Amino acid sequence: APCAPPTECGNKLQLQHQGVRTQDNMLIRAATHIAAGLTGAVAAATAAKRWSSRPASLKTPSRTLTIRPAGLLGNEPVFAQTMLRIKDPAASRGFYEGKLGMTYLTFLEFPDLSFSLYFYAYTDVETPEDSIPQPERAAWLFQQRFATVELTHNHGTEKDPEFTGYANGNSDPGKGFGHIGLIVDDLDAAVGRLQGADVPVVRKPGPFKDVGSIAFVSDPDGYWVELIQRGK
Repeated sequence: APCAPPTECGNKLQLQHQGVRTQDNMLIRAATHIAAGLTGAVAAATAAKRWSSRPASLKTPSRTLTIRPAGLLGNEPVFAQTMLRIKDPAASRGFYEGKLGMTYLTFLEFPDLSFSLYFYAYTDVETPEDSIPQPERAAWLFQQRFATVELTHNHGTEKDPEFTGYANGNSDPGKGFGHIGLIVDDLDAAVGRLQGADVPVVRKPGPFKDVGSIAFVSDPDGYWVELIQRGK
């Protein structure tokens, strides 16, 4: 019988998988469900389906997958958002929705603090109307299990002639944050379409060392967006 909770199993619990990649969340989640005595059958079936479709090169050699207790955040935390400060919400929507093809999810507004938040993601979920009360929209947003881009607009920057913009993190002063990254099917075609739509190209498509081909474009505030050729 599976041991539960997983912490009682200790840190030595191991499952043998033929060529399992330790970063594969689906396999790790399936194994964790089995170890915890939860609904492991469904998770294992999903993992098996993914496993069967893998190229042969990823199925060898065999490795040992060590299942460890969860971190300190509790049960199944979600990577929810990356926040960028923006100057003009309309210009940013035109880029993230109109050019990158993300879905506008909702916004949260705080007039007393003079800022608003706008959320975008790659998803087909049905989104709430903006007229729905904010607490309900916030509750909906924080039930989702996909990552979002959170754009923070400090009111008035879009009309302030003295506002010169935010540091994009890739030059001094303020070097730190780098970029967000998107995987695309056809890197050359994607960059060509963006360039034709007047999106600035920071780095043209091309190989980077031995890891594949990448490019960089920038959004209306100068933040970099890395485009990565999908692995084949």
